[in-house]
Amino acid sequence: MARYGYFPGCSLTGSSREYGISTVAVFDALGLELVELSDWSCCGATSGHSVNRDKADALASRNLALAADQGFAELVVPCASCFNRTKRAAAIVAEGGGRKRLIESLLGRSLSGGVRVVHPVEIL
Repeated sequence: MARYGYFPGCSLTGSSREYGISTVAVFDALGLELVELSDWSCCGATSGHSVNRDKADALASRNLALAADQGFAELVVPCASCFNRTKRAAAIVAEGGGRKRLIESLLGRSLSGGVRVVHPVEIL
């Protein structure tokens, strides 16, 4: 059985709960395991990115670091807004440079990257 990290984000655990339930059910029916990321936090897709871009990028980057720490090569992110924020964070980490260093200083840890952010449609 293929195993993927799964980031439901705030919406799939709240206002779009049914989307989260159906996503997990479809993957399960296809023999694909979604393992919810332990200790995930909001990715900053709410008003966070409008208020403080740096901290919002750090929130999404933190989730990517957790995925790497938990051994996931791919992180499934169904919510369109969460996907956008997390994909952006992955690009920042991959590019390196000053922006990545800023995010690392906010998180107090280094970021290695390497976690591929995927939407369920890409897998299905």
